[in-house]
Formats: sequence, structure tokens, C-alpha cells
Amino acid sequence: GSVRAEEAEKMGRASFLAVVCVMASLGGPANAFHSALAPLGCRSRAGAACVPLRAGAKHQGLRGAVAKRDESMIKLLAHLVVKNSAEAAIRAQTAFDGPQKIYKAVKKASGASTMLIEYARNDKVKPHDIAEYSYEARRTKAAIIVVDASPDGGDEDVAKFVKEQSKARTNFPGPVPIVYRGKKVTLETVALVKKLGVDGLALRGDQHDPESLTKLVAACHKANIEPVMEVSDIAQINAAVEAGGRVICVRFETDMVAKFLTKAASVLVSDIPPQCATIATVKARQGGSEVEQVRSLTDAGYHGVLLSQMVSDANEPTAIPYMKYITNSFGSKRSQSLKINEVKGLNVGYGEGAGYGAAAGFGEGTHA
Repeated sequence: GSVRAEEAEKMGRASFLAVVCVMASLGGPANAFHSALAPLGCRSRAGAACVPLRAGAKHQGLRGAVAKRDESMIKLLAHLVVKNSAEAAIRAQTAFDGPQKIYKAVKKASGASTMLIEYARNDKVKPHDIAEYSYEARRTKAAIIVVDASPDGGDEDVAKFVKEQSKARTNFPGPVPIVYRGKKVTLETVALVKKLGVDGLALRGDQHDPESLTKLVAACHKANIEPVMEVSDIAQINAAVEAGGRVICVRFETDMVAKFLTKAASVLVSDIPPQCATIATVKARQGGSEVEQVRSLTDAGYHGVLLSQMVSDANEPTAIPYMKYITNSFGSKRSQSLKINEVKGLNVGYGEGAGYGAAAGFGEGTHA
């Protein structure tokens, strides 16, 4: 009996030391394991014998009890190792110390889909006052305003939007983040947009190799500017994520059929890591079909949808009504074809609740 007790004590202490080593590597609390891991047959410092086994275990034999206890301990430790590793992976994915204003504006905690609008002034239209349009964009709760700075005077357009949105810093709703989109982005562009006061900078995946993209993302973060990574295939998605991008915008620079592009974008969303904020792009002013495309893309899993080329002239009569029309249609379950049929033949424009009508001043060639 004394030999078996001594053997059990050695086995128990060996198991206990193994647990201590694993616990030290895990960094978890040891008290959670106390009842399961207390060594059998051990003695207290005062020399009093501890209770070696529970009553039910006597019928199993000492070796069987120890083996059963050690098997349970191993399973418990294995479970905690897996759990700890999974939590560490999640922390690694979500850990980020760069700007996140655009990320949070696009990827709502509530899970609601978000609308992004693009101001792309036509080359034939001179720079003009955009204050009213910018104000209405804020009122309609646009998540982001992308400003195309490629036309002559584009930087002036950007500055005007930044100035108007800054007026709402102490109001509700607050300023809408502004994203600068230029022809060709370099490190000098990062310095320029910082002076303009924008919140984000669009980086096109087809214009940069992985090395230059990484440098641009790092420069943006240092300047407290959020990069919006524009991609059109899996390789560009991977390069954007590896460079440190967190806001991924799928955008195709092509004149292919819109429905085909919507399908292609729907497929690509599954290749974007879940820690990213995802944006799909739909061309505006399609005569109503853009609304169905938006719904299709949000159903596919995109957090937000950018209506590209939404306005080329902020003072054009249908500019603001169209923006309101898109906003009202964004979360509506009502059939788009029904809305169009209701106003067929009526010159009601984009009036509230009207739908997409043939408004004066809106015709082919009006927008890029």
C-alpha cells in the first residue's frame, strides 16, 4: 500500500508541474484548474495527508483514477490552448493603430449598409459653389464623399467640400469624411492632401506595385490619412491587405455591362478578409437599375456601396433630387420597376417619393 501511495504521489506531482509549465506559457489563471489538477496522495506542509480520492473513485483503482483525471486535464488544456490561439488571432487581425474614421463610417457596428457618393466634375464644367450639395449630402447621411480631383481645379473642389463639412464639427449629423481621388498618387500627393485636410486618399491597385503601395499606406498612416484601396481582382486585394489597407473598394475601370460588373464584384467580396471594411462601386444615373445593383451587392455582403460619377455639376437641377432619390431607395424593399412605372410619362423629376422620372436638364451626355 505504501509503495502504491508513493507512486501515486509522484505521478500527481509530475502532472501538477506539467500544468504549471503550460499555464505559465498560456498566461491564464491557475485557480480555474485547482479542483481538477490537485495532485493525488500529496501532503500539506504540516504533514497532514490530503484526501487522495473521492469515494466513487475507490472502485476504479488508483491507477485508473489518476489516468482518468490526467485525461480530463489534457482535454481541458487542449481546449484552452485552441481558445487562446483563436483569441490571439482575432486580436492580431483587429489590432490597428492608424486612422479609422472612414473604416467606422463604412462598416457600421449595427450592420446597416452605407451609401457613398462621388463628386466627379465634368471637364467642361468650371469649378463652382458646392456648399448646398455638400450640406444635403450630410443631411441624407452619406457615409463618405469621394471627390474626383483629376479635372483642372480639382484640388479647389476638394478644398470646398472640406471647408463646408468642417462647419458641422459641433453639430449633428457631423462632418462627412472626404476622400481625395486623383489621377496618379505619389508620396507628394500624400503631403498635398494632408494640407487640404481630407480624411482619406484613394489608392488604385492597378497603378502601384506591392512595394510602392506599402510605402504609400505607411505615409498615409503617418499623416493621419486613411487609405481607401481600390481593387479589381484577387491579386490587388491581396496586395492591398498586405500593404496595410483596411478599407477595400472594388472598382472596375471599364465600360462593360453594369450587371456583369455587379456579378463580378459579388464574387470578389468573399476574397476580402473579414477584418476589412468592404465597398462595392455602382455607376450612378443608369435610369433606375443602379438601385437593384446596390441591393444585390449589399446582399452579397458589402458594407457599403459607392455611387460613382453621381454628380458632375452640383448646381445642375437634378443633382440634389437624385441624391435624395438614391438615399430613399437605398433601404427600400419596394419594387424599383413599380416606382418607375408610377411616374412613366410624367415630368416630375426626382421629387420626394416620386421615383426616377425624366427631369429637365437630365439627358444623355449630361454626366461623364
